[in-house]
Amino acid sequence: AASLVARLRALPRARVRAALVVAVLGVVVFFGLTRTQVGRDALRDQIEGYVERELEGRLAIGQLTGNLVFDLFARDVRLYGPEGALVASVDSVVLRPKWLPLLRRELQIDEVYIVRPQVAMHRDSTGTWDLLAALQSKPPAAEPPPPITIRSADIEIEEGRLITSREGEAPSLVADGTLFDVTRMRVEGLDLRGALDWSPEAQRIEIERLAANVPTLPFQIADAEATLAMNAEGFAGDGLRLLTSPSRPEGTRLSGYASLTSPAGQPFAETPRAERVLDLRIDADRVDLDELRRVVPVSPLAAAVALQIDAE
Repeated sequence: AASLVARLRALPRARVRAALVVAVLGVVVFFGLTRTQVGRDALRDQIEGYVERELEGRLAIGQLTGNLVFDLFARDVRLYGPEGALVASVDSVVLRPKWLPLLRRELQIDEVYIVRPQVAMHRDSTGTWDLLAALQSKPPAAEPPPPITIRSADIEIEEGRLITSREGEAPSLVADGTLFDVTRMRVEGLDLRGALDWSPEAQRIEIERLAANVPTLPFQIADAEATLAMNAEGFAGDGLRLLTSPSRPEGTRLSGYASLTSPAGQPFAETPRAERVLDLRIDADRVDLDELRRVVPVSPLAAAVALQIDAE
């Protein structure tokens, strides 16, 4: 430390003054750009260009406002599929990011607020969903950089909407009646509050509250919560809780735990379906089996019952 101070004292005063001027100008330019439309447009172009380079889809941001240092406001955000079809749009997004963690390739956001997202997912005759195709990574032209870790303290979605459609035959689970037709579905009034922790090694989604209406069944989720975790060995849902049909006292009320994993030490993606391990534990105060049959049409049960299920 003493030698560093001595070296600084040895520098010519003119050079020190020049360095200070450059530093001050850098700060002024940075904060000036982040508060001008020129700086915001440049950032918008950078974000759109990054998505176009990295993903098969294309992102378009109608307007980007805010001071960029503490918060970002994006309006009219649209995601297009590889064939140019619109697959998702958002009226407005509010982000409150932290920039310093980006130096260690970590995107940390204190708050994400998404208003009126609309997703129109289409499944083609080969079984490919256009939204998943849009989010598919492009083959890297060179050695790819290390992936970015994403952490958000608070995510909130308001008035979301999802519509699915398909070409060709229904998936096998739908065709045999095991599951309702998820390929021709409409979800409205989706409200969600939660958090996200997404790293290359493991992913974690915290759902603190979820409410939605599925008029195509009909089926209504009054309140739901869960902690979803994913890693190389499989998936797990802990703290599951579901309440349906708030206007009906006989609606479903249940809680539980579920996981689908591979045998110890075996990668989940490389494990045959027959060898994957299902662990399901459900404690239900009440299950409306009329609602259940709408989701799982082949269910032979009727009326409403109280259940406790432990299965492996």
